[in-house]
Amino acid sequence: MINIECRQADKVADKFSLYVSFSFNQFFIDEIKELPERAWHKDTREWEVPVNQLENLLHLFEKQDVKISGQYVDMTPVTDIDYQFKTEPYEHQKVGFLYGLNHTKWFLGDEQGLGKTKQVIDIACALKETKHYAHCLIICGVNSLKWNWQREVETHSSEHAYILGQKVKKRSGEIYIGSNKDKLADLENLDAISDYFIITNVESLRSSDITDKLVSLIKEKKLEFIAVDEIHKCKDTGSQQGKALLKLQSEYRIAMTGTPLLNSPFDLYIILNWLGYETHSKYQFEH
Repeated sequence: MINIECRQADKVADKFSLYVSFSFNQFFIDEIKELPERAWHKDTREWEVPVNQLENLLHLFEKQDVKISGQYVDMTPVTDIDYQFKTEPYEHQKVGFLYGLNHTKWFLGDEQGLGKTKQVIDIACALKETKHYAHCLIICGVNSLKWNWQREVETHSSEHAYILGQKVKKRSGEIYIGSNKDKLADLENLDAISDYFIITNVESLRSSDITDKLVSLIKEKKLEFIAVDEIHKCKDTGSQQGKALLKLQSEYRIAMTGTPLLNSPFDLYIILNWLGYETHSKYQFEH
């Protein structure tokens, strides 16, 4: 008997996997090891593979008695959506848009100048319409990009963006960004902010109070979408912002950078871990 159960993954929130168990058979083991993604769980004596591998597994076990159980996951890809682009996308941006509607955690590595920002804005707005997301948080690895994101949101959508901690000078009317205390106050009163897009800089995550509040908002389903621009700025696993980012396990995540590898393959660890594709410890990853 071959048992295939679909259930929520143990270590990655909002992810479902197939858990496969069978009596020892070296041929089946070798075949499963050929899959691009698989993991052996010694404690439960099960193989974990992605949900989209069900068809391959059924082909592998076609002459065996197979029992399938667990939760049903619809794998039908989104090929079209009634979404009106405010600005016309290029062909590669349309491809990225559809990819984003079919994947909840992914890496957008287009080179600089190819319009990563527009792709993320369009995807976020489409998911607001289809999944009724409350807010999308943009975390900028480069502080000055906050203002660019705010302008781009209004250029490419009918939404508006609010920068955490923003204040207005009484005399000049000039907008400036306040302290972490001001940013935290905004998060504490997020229900009062009508703007769909919320923007902050990655250094904000150095505040444990801000990080804890973001985690709380994610659990309350008030912050379902997070995109990190220039995520390579978080590559240091020993930094406060790197550790904080890994705590932000929102339903939808996009990592963005055109330069994911600056010095070594270890630069990828934070990116892959935050997206849920690398579940090993940093020590195991290095070895």
